[in-house]
Amino acid sequence: MGNDDGRAVVHGAVACAPPPKVVRIAESRDLGRLLGSRKLANPFANAGGWVVISLASLTVPYLLGFFLPKGLADGIVVPLTRFITVVFSVIAAVAFVLAVRALVMGARAYFMYAQGFVYLHNGQAEVFRWSDVTGLRAAYGAGVGVARRPRHYKLARTSGRPVGIPLTIVDGTDPFADQLVAIVRRLGRPTP
Repeated sequence: MGNDDGRAVVHGAVACAPPPKVVRIAESRDLGRLLGSRKLANPFANAGGWVVISLASLTVPYLLGFFLPKGLADGIVVPLTRFITVVFSVIAAVAFVLAVRALVMGARAYFMYAQGFVYLHNGQAEVFRWSDVTGLRAAYGAGVGVARRPRHYKLARTSGRPVGIPLTIVDGTDPFADQLVAIVRRLGRPTP
């Protein structure tokens, strides 16, 4: 179903009430009470922000060329304007790529229940019970030593691809991920 690896930017990840579709699924599968939830930022809003940054970055070199007096076209000004143009063009390209990435990653939400887990990706629900979980693995980002922290967790299950669960560290902790680790450990499955 989802091709998510959980490495998207997690700005705006918040706890949320499950939508009616998820509530119906949880009740029909007898998943018990809701223990925690996480919903990532709207991908269209995220992509829109990156597009605005991209367009603004393209506007700077244009305005620089438009408003720069022709008499200053000699000496150091030409290499300086070329350098500024290249820098802002690179920023625009990177912002555009991040906008496309936000759209490709899509809308994601995670719901942890007493007896299972519901993963919602672009409106498609994947449901599994805790007995289907085979382990939890941390995926690390750049860094060495103490600075090396997990970027996200991969919740492995008996069938289907692992579900990537991004971390949202606030004040040194991520309560959703901590609760997930505790549940998987209680099952006797491998955890970080």
